[in-house]
Amino acid sequence: MNHRAMSEVSRHIFTGRFAALQEFCFKPASAEPLGFFRLGLSAVLLLQAWLLYPVFLEFSSAAGLVQREVARALVDPSLPTLNAAAGLLISWGLSEASALYFLGSCYVLSLGALLLGRGARCWALLAWYLHWCLVNTGYSGAYGADMYAHIFLFYLIWLPAGDAYVLGRWAKPVWSWQACLGIRVLQVHMGLSYLVSGVEKASGEMWWNGEILWRSLNMPGYSFMDFHWLAAYPLLPTLLGLATLVIEIGYGLAMSYGRTRRWWVVATCGMHLGIAVFLRLPIFGLLMCVPTLALFREKTLQH
Repeated sequence: MNHRAMSEVSRHIFTGRFAALQEFCFKPASAEPLGFFRLGLSAVLLLQAWLLYPVFLEFSSAAGLVQREVARALVDPSLPTLNAAAGLLISWGLSEASALYFLGSCYVLSLGALLLGRGARCWALLAWYLHWCLVNTGYSGAYGADMYAHIFLFYLIWLPAGDAYVLGRWAKPVWSWQACLGIRVLQVHMGLSYLVSGVEKASGEMWWNGEILWRSLNMPGYSFMDFHWLAAYPLLPTLLGLATLVIEIGYGLAMSYGRTRRWWVVATCGMHLGIAVFLRLPIFGLLMCVPTLALFREKTLQH
């Protein structure tokens, strides 16, 4: 094959790959998955707000479980907290509790408006910022669910998640290349997130021999029943640990193929629902089910 023929073959391969990549990222798609993602995220965060309402002041006030001076030492001082806004409201005559409850109510209202869908990006921006302030103020009580929620809310600022499941036009999702690109970005993000998590777990021994599950299920404050009997059946936690590694490391690849996608959706959601029930982490478990159910259902991107 001469040089010219090789150049033609290379150009043809490059053109074909570029066209495939362009179709993968920019082919017009329905905003329905993004709308479902917005609904699920808003609903879970509203549930979290309802659950945290009785102890809200314990994590945010100056005299709470972690005093404000200690809380400030745990967080980068350049990050936003509720202190500045609360201080302004207090200078206007409100008590600290009233100021904090007002800001918390603004967060809840922004989530409610985000759930309805009208002006979704603006409400997502407000919810994202207030959520950031809340997490930094009560940093000692923040965990993985809060980190993922912060990332997901940030995505909603930029993605057309308000083009589907909106109050007043519920059954009319908009089709656009922006929706397709947004779905693809989220899909890649979730695949990489699970891959990194799975590889990190696999780097230690406790996920291979099931020790981590035995410890987690018997950890005071988390377990709701006695699981010490698992010590007599070491194969069971070992298999569960190996299954977790397979689900997380294989997530991105399995979700890319129709034959395995449905099984991986079920397995991933089952894993997170197990976390929600058996480790008493309902918000984390439900929150992590949302992107999988929204982004990897059958016919997500088919016209």
